[in-house]
Amino acid sequence: MKLTRVHSPRTKTFSKVWYIFRTSFWPDERRTRRQESKLLANSHYRLWAVWDQKELVGTVTIWDLKKWYFVEHLAVKRSRRDRGYGSKIMRRVMARTNKPWVLEVGRSRDLNNKRRIEFYRRLGFKLNRHTYVQPPYDKTKKFLKLYLMTYPKKITTGRYIRLNRRIKSIVYQDVLHAEK
Repeated sequence: MKLTRVHSPRTKTFSKVWYIFRTSFWPDERRTRRQESKLLANSHYRLWAVWDQKELVGTVTIWDLKKWYFVEHLAVKRSRRDRGYGSKIMRRVMARTNKPWVLEVGRSRDLNNKRRIEFYRRLGFKLNRHTYVQPPYDKTKKFLKLYLMTYPKKITTGRYIRLNRRIKSIVYQDVLHAEK
């Protein structure tokens, strides 16, 4: 398995990665293709294509928050799901650093959210039940009530407040500025 960074929206790889995004996440859970394209120039943001041999099997987007890494999206191509790729991708990216990790998961108790939380728990992430709201990616989308999961340990309320502020100021800066 190999990870390659996507630098330009004008590549076949970006188009294929975008297809995986579009078929893996509801519109409220992702940016538009145009928004995603603009992020490629952001120094905090990394879009990775994941290859098995010569086949694109997935993608992961990671933000460098200085003291933390934030996983915004992890997606595996539909035809390759349930084969361990998600775990392999996460283990590969997590092994590159000693920094702690943070990501968002849904709060509702539907089967997909339960499976997602259990997936990340098996990787060592801890569920934090602080009140967390993801801002909408644009005016046509909704605020999402989510939880944060952190690795390697849970966070205190004070750390949550600082981390929440950092996530909003870096990860969601583009959408929060667009609202003003």
